[in-house]
Amino acid sequence: MLILIILLLIGGYYFLHQKGSIRFSQAKTSNAEEILKQRFVSGEIDEDTYNRMLKTIRS
Repeated sequence: MLILIILLLIGGYYFLHQKGSIRFSQAKTSNAEEILKQRFVSGEIDEDTYNRMLKTIRS
């Protein structure tokens, strides 16, 4: 019975840890895209550079 509880706790921790990593990764990508968009709108980078960098961020 104790082994079952330990396995459930480990499984729960792993599940929550993976979900958090996915959310963090998505937030990080979204933030990078927003910064890139601001740089494009302000004229800091041209359209070709914007598209190339956006493709890199999304891959």
